[in-house]
Amino acid sequence: MNWSKIVGLVFLCSAFNSCVPKYSMSGINIPEDVGTVSVSFFPNEADIVNPQLSQLFTESLKDKWQNETKLDLVTSEGDFQFSGSIVDYRVLAANIQDNTTSSSSKFVISVKVDFLCKRHPELNFSKIFPSDEVFDAATPFESVENELTQVVVDEIIQDIFNKTALVW
Repeated sequence: MNWSKIVGLVFLCSAFNSCVPKYSMSGINIPEDVGTVSVSFFPNEADIVNPQLSQLFTESLKDKWQNETKLDLVTSEGDFQFSGSIVDYRVLAANIQDNTTSSSSKFVISVKVDFLCKRHPELNFSKIFPSDEVFDAATPFESVENELTQVVVDEIIQDIFNKTALVW
């Protein structure tokens, strides 16, 4: 094979490679010019206040971005900016039996998230992310509160991550 064919083949492969969209096995789709993320403290504005929830939620959201992306966490004015508040925290009867008793209860947390990306304003949103877990009504909520809180927070964090980092 002569050198002109080799150079032509290399050029052709390079041209095709630059036109191929970037895919990742993780599915993360963050614009290339986004390099930082900032997460403001999420105050608890629900009627019922779990004193640890704001800190747990805020730190869990930071951890998600640090552990699953290459973005640098900054204290403010990140390329991706998250702010908001916890707007709901409650326990409801889930399955009413005989019109008087409930066999299960539902624990609900909802978080309002304001997402800002100055480089890509089409990605900006303000949305409430709710999640819940059902548990046996005979179980005192206090005995499962910490475990259920972590599960529900993790679900909400994943939903937020999916909306912002897995955009197609």
